[in-house]
Amino acid sequence: STLFPYTTLFRSLEELNRDVDVFIHGFLQEESLEKDKAAELAALIQENKTLEAQLAELSAASFALSRQIFELGMRRDAKAREFAKAVSNKKATDKEIKVKEIVILDLSKRAQEKLQQLHDY
Repeated sequence: STLFPYTTLFRSLEELNRDVDVFIHGFLQEESLEKDKAAELAALIQENKTLEAQLAELSAASFALSRQIFELGMRRDAKAREFAKAVSNKKATDKEIKVKEIVILDLSKRAQEKLQQLHDY
């Protein structure tokens, strides 16, 4: 029969078309997966940029706070030195007052003695 080669050819053509359809379907699925992966990658890149910007802001804030802490520490140290000097001056003044009180007491006694001597004359 002369139709046999054509029938076989049509079957082969159908198989080829089926194979092409399967290949195209697989290709489109892979392409879709690649688009999804590309979208995920773009989202991750954007998130990374956002996080880097936040990190830069936080680093700047941290630097400013560190500087402020340093300046406050310097002020605290200056105030501590000023306080220590004031305490030292107070102690010296207290000693000086005690000495002067003793001198005043001594002079008062002498004055009393002199007045007594004058009164006795």
